[in-house]
Amino acid sequence: MRLIIGLCLCVFAFTSQAQLIHPLEHWELSPFKTTNELRAITTANGLSVVVGQSGTILTSQDGWNWAKQNSEVPEDLNAITFFKGKFVAGGSNGRIITSTNGTNWTLGSIHFRADLLGIGHNASSLIAVGVSGVIVKSSDGIIWTSRKSSTTNSLSKIAYGAGAFVVVGNNAVLVSSIDAGETWAVRVAGGEYQYFSGVAFGNGGFVVPETEYCPRCDELPTSFLFTSTNGIDWKRNQFFPSCPFQGSSECFTNGLSPFTGWFSPVIFDAGIFLTVGAEGYANRPVPLFTSQNAEGRWDSYLSDQNPYLSSARFGFDGQRFIALSSWYGIYRSNPVLHLQLKSTPTNREVQLFGLNGKYDIQAKSTLTSTSAWTTLGNATVISNSGSFLMNRTRQTTGFLRAVSKSE
Repeated sequence: MRLIIGLCLCVFAFTSQAQLIHPLEHWELSPFKTTNELRAITTANGLSVVVGQSGTILTSQDGWNWAKQNSEVPEDLNAITFFKGKFVAGGSNGRIITSTNGTNWTLGSIHFRADLLGIGHNASSLIAVGVSGVIVKSSDGIIWTSRKSSTTNSLSKIAYGAGAFVVVGNNAVLVSSIDAGETWAVRVAGGEYQYFSGVAFGNGGFVVPETEYCPRCDELPTSFLFTSTNGIDWKRNQFFPSCPFQGSSECFTNGLSPFTGWFSPVIFDAGIFLTVGAEGYANRPVPLFTSQNAEGRWDSYLSDQNPYLSSARFGFDGQRFIALSSWYGIYRSNPVLHLQLKSTPTNREVQLFGLNGKYDIQAKSTLTSTSAWTTLGNATVISNSGSFLMNRTRQTTGFLRAVSKSE
């Protein structure tokens, strides 16, 4: 028996060696169309809410069908979170709006004119951040008070964990607070040619992807990761993920390769950190990167939707990853499962662990083939487990996938 550790999006290769295709290698483009840039997503109570340019608000219960809502504001909306039973979105000119259902929105009073770029919370406090070092705090999403950030750099992304708020911004500045957002201190002060793409907290650690570049050079940027367990003390290491191009000159003998490029904002959800490169690996598809731990191994995966996931902003709706593409599209993954593959002298058993539901087990000779997937049978996941038996003589090469029957 071969144990597949981590997440599987239900798409995997099944050869005589039972090779796995990782979940992040398969994405679907929603039929919803928009010409406005989509900038942030959050999910609560089974409802995903996306905000964006010119007051755009979209809602969905499945990541596929999206409905446009009336935000009542013309300003760009740049960030959203869910706090104490309400969706809270922030945007240009200090605009903050709230909703209990994602459909009906209430305008908050504007007490400051700075553009808000990020928003986050712990159990008791909301923190919004923006241009020129603006930080404001609220206990209800309605009344906000300013806090001194100790920087004039624009601040754009925020995360909370281990008792600390961590905020990153322009010129690779990083500030944090260990007293619920009351006071802030600069922990990392980068430079003009350094860029933090975001910050996330999970499994006991913070991750901040960083790119250092030379605007007058022909060289590609150099990529780093800042990590911390407390939001105060930080380590900086060059980013060496696993190599997605096995056998190529970019791959070291230990299976790692330096990534040279830009990062999208990083998130932590479904048990993993997730980000994607915006460019890098000359003349190659752009990889997505995942890790279960802040200072652990990072793995690379090539999406079948390259380059459309480049620079995407990610969310997770409880079943699927959602990607907001810089090409204005919304992509989603299939339901996330953990898998084990078990072989016997007469059968191969696909064991499914994860989200309950019914799944079709489908086969295809090659991923690039134009032929349709063939349904071999189905499996039902009950109490978070299920299985499918396949005769060894029927399918020995090619690819298998599990697809939700609700599709």
